[in-house]
Amino acid sequence: MYKYILKILPKSFLSWLTGYFTTFKSPKFIVQFIIRNYFIKKLKVNINELIEKDIRKYKSINDFFTRKLDFKYRKIELNKNKLISPCDGRYLSGQNIKKDKLIQFKNKFYYLNQIFEQKAEQDYFINGTGITIYLSPKDYHRVHCPYPGILEKIEYIPGKLFPVNEYSVKNINSLYPKNERLQFKIRYSKNKYYYLIMIGAFNVGKMSSKFIDNFYSNKNFLTSFFYKQKIFLFSNVSVKKGEELGIFNLGSTVVLLFPSKSLTLLSNYNNKKLVIGQEIIKIKL
Repeated sequence: MYKYILKILPKSFLSWLTGYFTTFKSPKFIVQFIIRNYFIKKLKVNINELIEKDIRKYKSINDFFTRKLDFKYRKIELNKNKLISPCDGRYLSGQNIKKDKLIQFKNKFYYLNQIFEQKAEQDYFINGTGITIYLSPKDYHRVHCPYPGILEKIEYIPGKLFPVNEYSVKNINSLYPKNERLQFKIRYSKNKYYYLIMIGAFNVGKMSSKFIDNFYSNKNFLTSFFYKQKIFLFSNVSVKKGEELGIFNLGSTVVLLFPSKSLTLLSNYNNKKLVIGQEIIKIKL
């Protein structure tokens, strides 16, 4: 029943509507009430970790969604042989890609040809490594560079906005490729590059990146019908480990894809809580 409701639900419209209301500058006492009682008391957001600790300074709910961290409370692991978590969230899976198939959840899968149109990029990640991190509504919603390199391309892929909660991941085939995405291609050596993929979700009002002026996803509820894929190319744009790449408005999912024989997966990370900057994997240069 739930799957049927999700299928017919106007997800883009409702997500756009959520985005509209969360960016609306409501009376200050309403914004402060929601921040204090929902985010701080219920979700246990630690206000002391933020640059702006005074909730009176947030003019909308979205201002708090996209809050900035005070990085004295986060250590960025700078060792060149270590890949860091690009965000706060829960480590859902680290996996060796079997040929072109990625595990979404146990018997649910998605495939490289659903992520990439170009055959060369599909082939490049065959037998590679995939890492999936889930960001809940309580988490810090900015996504950072997990390994330094040269930003070559950002792709915007329009799509649906299915929820990415546990039920949906377990029950909807090829969930991640169905949803809209921002895909960052970062080259970290002469012959190697990786992708960081931000996956939109139900009630994620928009995604954006500081590298693309005046762009954010899901500008209106017709996104999934009329928006076309956009490719933004860059030249000699260096990104440092820990540098901000993009912003989610509300929670969602990040997928990292690396080529074959480039990462050494660490054990006992599944379902572990991660924070931006901590080591999650060893990288082979």
